[in-house]
Amino acid sequence: MQRGTKEFYEVQKGFEKGVKDCFFGYMSSDFTKDDFNSSTFYANGEVNAAFWFYMAGYAAAKCEYQ
Repeated sequence: MQRGTKEFYEVQKGFEKGVKDCFFGYMSSDFTKDDFNSSTFYANGEVNAAFWFYMAGYAAAKCEYQ
């Protein structure tokens, strides 16, 4: 999955919705995007790290079930 593709934006949208529903109060709701750096997706480091884990889980599930 590459940044800028339709699949990437769908995963990102699912992450933002899932974090708001599941981790309310635990994680910052600051989803300010960082479009300038290739390895950071969100300006908030905690949210960015969670998104990396979310993408890894998505990729593992995609490999397993396709």
